[in-house]
Amino acid sequence: QNMSASNGAQIMSNVVANIERYARYIKEGRKIDHALKRLSSIDMNAELLEKTRIDKIVDRLENDKVHGSTVAVLLVKWNSTAHPSPSSESNLSPLRLDASGSRKRSAASPEEEQENKK
Repeated sequence: QNMSASNGAQIMSNVVANIERYARYIKEGRKIDHALKRLSSIDMNAELLEKTRIDKIVDRLENDKVHGSTVAVLLVKWNSTAHPSPSSESNLSPLRLDASGSRKRSAASPEEEQENKK
């Protein structure tokens, strides 16, 4: 089990390194199409957005004539990932995938436990 935790940390580290590389491309004004395409294929989550601040870097291109529409779509996608609406959260199944990809029933959060007591 320790091995899978370290693998997960390694994968996270690799994803962060990739995001940082694409951020560098955007800041330097090179390979922007490539960077945006790769960023859009990453399964972005709130932790990655907070750790890398890539949304702030990409946001600088929102008014760009060439990349603005791509950036706008990407930012909306990331924003909904980082801040899911209450209605979309309630539609989630109580079964979630663990790090190995196996479906496991997750423990109820304190909020869910309160809701279940009502």
